[in-house]
Amino acid sequence: MARRLSKLGSAVSHHVYQFVHDTAKETEALLSKRWTSFQAEESIGPISKLDRLDIVADSQISLDGSYKYLTKMLRLGSRGFSRKSFIPSHQYRLCDIHDFTELSNGQFSKAYGEDPRIAIADFELSVERNLESWVAASMNDDNAPHVISSCIEQYFGATSNSGSRNAEDRSIIVLTIMNLWVALDKFVIQLCPLLKEYSPEIPTDFLHGLLLRRSSALKRASQIEEYLCRRHGEATHTTSIFSSGVDDSHFIMKYFRTSEPLQCLHDEIIAHAQRKPVLKRAELVVLNEKSKSLLREAESLTHEWATDIFRRPTHPATCKRCQLENEAETLKMPILEWSLLFSPKHMQLAAFELSPPRGFPAWRDITYMILRDIGLIPGSNMPYQPAFPSSFRDSCVSVSHYPEVFLGSFSGLAGKRQQNSRVTIGSSTMSFPDQTDDIMIGVHAEQSLIFADNGLSFRLYDSRQRFWATDSFSGSNSASFCAHPVIYSGPYIGLHRFVSSTQHTPNDIIASQADCPEEINLHEFIAFSGLRSGPRLQWSNIARELASPSLSFNREEVHTLITQAAWQIGPLSNGVREWHLDLGLFSFGNVLLSELESVLTKIKANWQEDVTVRTIGASDGSEPTLVSSISSCCLQPTFGLDNGRGYF
Repeated sequence: MARRLSKLGSAVSHHVYQFVHDTAKETEALLSKRWTSFQAEESIGPISKLDRLDIVADSQISLDGSYKYLTKMLRLGSRGFSRKSFIPSHQYRLCDIHDFTELSNGQFSKAYGEDPRIAIADFELSVERNLESWVAASMNDDNAPHVISSCIEQYFGATSNSGSRNAEDRSIIVLTIMNLWVALDKFVIQLCPLLKEYSPEIPTDFLHGLLLRRSSALKRASQIEEYLCRRHGEATHTTSIFSSGVDDSHFIMKYFRTSEPLQCLHDEIIAHAQRKPVLKRAELVVLNEKSKSLLREAESLTHEWATDIFRRPTHPATCKRCQLENEAETLKMPILEWSLLFSPKHMQLAAFELSPPRGFPAWRDITYMILRDIGLIPGSNMPYQPAFPSSFRDSCVSVSHYPEVFLGSFSGLAGKRQQNSRVTIGSSTMSFPDQTDDIMIGVHAEQSLIFADNGLSFRLYDSRQRFWATDSFSGSNSASFCAHPVIYSGPYIGLHRFVSSTQHTPNDIIASQADCPEEINLHEFIAFSGLRSGPRLQWSNIARELASPSLSFNREEVHTLITQAAWQIGPLSNGVREWHLDLGLFSFGNVLLSELESVLTKIKANWQEDVTVRTIGASDGSEPTLVSSISSCCLQPTFGLDNGRGYF
């Protein structure tokens, strides 16, 4: 103050000088008093101060007004699980079942009604532990395919009703169903060896989209994929079971030629169909005789005459001869549609559907369910337009999206009925009487005119979803079914394509920079979109981003990206997953552990980094060495787990 006052010089009044002087004196006095008090307190020994301490009051921390704030911050960015009371029960557990026949008798539905989550988890555990031994003991049981089919349908229905969108849970669902499908395939091949000569329909890469991390689950996935590869390699016929064309190489045609009961059924249907034309011709003969009799009687009579209002001669309504002539002319009979289909092969198709080999309908239904309900992208289940053979397409006016006639309602099958299956056959065209109102023909017509060619065209049809069963499922895979939900909000909106795929290149990322959301900077956009660019580079990219400040690891979207990259199993080559080869390298494992430990060291004092900790747990890989190292070297020091039991 004195320095600044001197700069003002004589321009300052005496009153201001006096105010500054008084303030300086008061300040000096206050500081002197404090210094004297401090010197007096420090001269007293520390032991003599203990009696003035209130240890209980000083050590009690009170945050009465901070509970809501702390709760909000702890749940910020986390999953926000709701708190529920746990009341244990002692119902029958499915994990103890070794005979899967019990599950097909409604035991699974009963357990699901009592506790859905426990029932689903127990069933998955039972399949993992007990399915293989039960299959080995039941290979000679003809009812085994229906048991497996019932288990799959109950399980898939239950998991669909649960509505879970968790990618790892849905991957376990696919893995469990595929385990059961392999058992079903073995049973049906045992009953019908011809099926082994045809493709299993499920592509070899069907499981590449699964998100798995447990070693037991990874082992099961490898066994299933190896089985699919063997089945595809052993197949000698390329024609699909779901093919629209019925040629000599089709499974149905080859089975028909080797099955005597099926050939007898076919002959019975033909014999039944051939009896109808004989009866129709006899009916025509009777009507012709009646017509001739009426005309002869009419010729023996004379017309009655009268005059109309214009005084012109005419025959009155009471003229008996006119009545007989009109009755003879109006004698007609309905046209008969041939009961036989338009080609012998389609007759054999109809006969096959009426009496298929044991277990085959269950195998076809379950295979179709896997390929369609799991393997095809949601939203593609539109009514399918069948590709009919040209010879038949030329004879049809149009092709309907939905069947006009089902096999069970076709009158030309000697009273036979089709089994109740999801995949059935229906006709996209109507029968002849349904296509026209002029279905009667005069009795004087030629015999050839009273018979019409059969207009039905039976094809495979999905009776549950109500559309045609498609020819090819080559694009079917589990990636979409097991993918994380699409990001619809937050700063990463519109970037889901970089999470679900590994096909984008660095040039694609550069070209997409204009799509960078405003909430994140360009560096984070490039790091986020580039982490899965190149399937074999994913683990290297994860290790690099752990050391980089670009990604916000406390965000759920980044956690989703890391788990998708770390858990998606990818292709199998010589018993090893190609995308995860880096985890088998000792040097890379050390680098990854070092970076994970570094990140944990940075965040261990921050209680808001729970998402980051979960992300690190997801990045530990599936190698036992890495998991053990993460648990012992990183997580325990961070959370003070000195007893050695702290694991993710």
